[in-house]
Amino acid sequence: MKSIVLAGNPNTGKSTVFNMLTNGSAKTGNWHGVTVESLEGLAYINNKKIKVIDLPGLYSLESYSMEERVSTDYIMEKNYDIVINIADANNLERSLKITLELIDKKIKTALIINMYSELKKTGGNIDIKSLAYSLNIPIFVIDKLNKSTEIKLKEFVNKILYSNYAIKPNYDSLDTILNNTYKKGIQKEHFLDKIFLNKFLALPLFFIMMAGVFYLTFGKYMIGEFLKDLLENFISKNMKVFIYNKMQEIGLPLFLTGLVCDGIINGAGVLVSFIPQISILFIFLTIMEESGYISRLAFMTDGIFLKVGLTGRAVFSLLMGFGCTAAAVLTTRGYENKMLQKRTIFILPYISCSAKLPVYSLIAGAFFYDKFLAIITVYILGIIIALVAASILKRFDKQEEEFLLELPPYRFPSINKIIKSLIFYLKQFIIKIGSVVLIFIIIMWFLMSFSLTFNYLTIGETQYSILAKISNILKYMFYPIGIKSWEISVSMLSGLIAKETVAGVLSILYPNGFEGMFSPASGLALLVFIMTYTTCISTITTTAKELNVKTAVLLAIFQLFSALLMCYLTYFLCMIILKYGYFYLLGSVCFIYIIYLVITNLKKLKCCRCGKGCHNERVCSKRNNEA
Repeated sequence: MKSIVLAGNPNTGKSTVFNMLTNGSAKTGNWHGVTVESLEGLAYINNKKIKVIDLPGLYSLESYSMEERVSTDYIMEKNYDIVINIADANNLERSLKITLELIDKKIKTALIINMYSELKKTGGNIDIKSLAYSLNIPIFVIDKLNKSTEIKLKEFVNKILYSNYAIKPNYDSLDTILNNTYKKGIQKEHFLDKIFLNKFLALPLFFIMMAGVFYLTFGKYMIGEFLKDLLENFISKNMKVFIYNKMQEIGLPLFLTGLVCDGIINGAGVLVSFIPQISILFIFLTIMEESGYISRLAFMTDGIFLKVGLTGRAVFSLLMGFGCTAAAVLTTRGYENKMLQKRTIFILPYISCSAKLPVYSLIAGAFFYDKFLAIITVYILGIIIALVAASILKRFDKQEEEFLLELPPYRFPSINKIIKSLIFYLKQFIIKIGSVVLIFIIIMWFLMSFSLTFNYLTIGETQYSILAKISNILKYMFYPIGIKSWEISVSMLSGLIAKETVAGVLSILYPNGFEGMFSPASGLALLVFIMTYTTCISTITTTAKELNVKTAVLLAIFQLFSALLMCYLTYFLCMIILKYGYFYLLGSVCFIYIIYLVITNLKKLKCCRCGKGCHNERVCSKRNNEA
């Protein structure tokens, strides 16, 4: 089977070409480092299978970053038929550097020039025939992303794969080639940069946008909550009643009816109802990625992140964490500084992924009048905890990584591209529900519905179930926050498989809801636990691959116990506020802080008296001499 390699600078459209050839859904985005590992797919051209490899972005075969080394090593192994260099028409001089390096090494090469329409809009131009003659390689130009271009692209790939042409090193300099073939367009500052790169407006605008998206998603009477309730009512009432009646008419056994209606529909069905809200979040993330906004945000937040031991590139990982923590861990692969990668991976679990959204919604809806306010508070608290954790970890290793960032041009995604990205996200979500989550929910339903003697239990008899007997000891986990129910503990631990499972198991164990079963303080403490406790098994596995198994396991254990401590602390603080009021809590915090200042200053005073060991020793010595 023939194989081709796609190589080029970051953000030139390699993944887009990959998707056009393979009809796949590789993750694309308008920011550096989307492809953090090579992607492989199959292209079917003229009834022939062709392997397509999309490599991480690189600027030169002289490796610098980890991503570049991965690409360079693969290219130099030469286990392929041809390298297709993807070039950005707007930055052809930079892209052609790799082309000339490939030619010099006599590697069979072809060139695809992408984003040509953007170059022409800025008054630029490329003499394609002269460039092809100078380089002595085949060239294909992508002007528009449509079906016609896709067909012509496949014809081009088929032609170059099965044609023999000699690669001859060109002795003209890059400048000479460009002077004869290339006219660069005039790049003007985009008016949006005056807003997104404004030091006073950039961050407030980001928080306003995030608040707006969360309000659309969770706000009362907003589209996200409305569509979620509509779908939930349809599944839990109309569909469930219809299927239950049909199964009764057929005369199927009671336990089978319970499995379908109480297990699958109650458990997995409730997760499906969250698709509208998850879709809103994913659409927002897609627009941020595709438009080039994330790179601007990274640039503006680099200074802030430096103070807590990160860099601006952490923005990519943290925002990806709102979608999937495992995917966010993969975005750290290109970090040169391993300690910086560790810090980022350690704090990612505190960023609430989309899988936690159904759980937040169920619990917040049961115990808080304003569900939107409760959920957004948890999201913000998670970000704060992540930054504090990064700051603490920085004390153990102050080494920093240089952050080089390219600001790509604004490219506002088409509706078609947004829909494709959304379908890709939702497909992963539905596959997860239909496989791992569904299997676990069925197992949990079985354990909850049968006694140790395998008698089928009716509603209200779950305390005699297999699950109740083997899980009874778990109820003590949440005793300190006023929850004495083994069902809650089992539901929380099921999240180690996948966080979506928690919502499904809660729906099985509490088919009529759990409103009023415990206090809002307990509910808030439980939300904090969900936000901070051990990530799902896929994230633990990904962390083990990026770091090592020992670190991944120790991190998972630490997350579980630290989450319990934060959960207990949250409940304790709520109790203080309810009993004594906010001023008492504020006074206690101030008193503790004053004691801390006194202790630290006494230590400094002691150092100053001896004139040694003080961080301000030179000043102290001068004062002692003057005295």
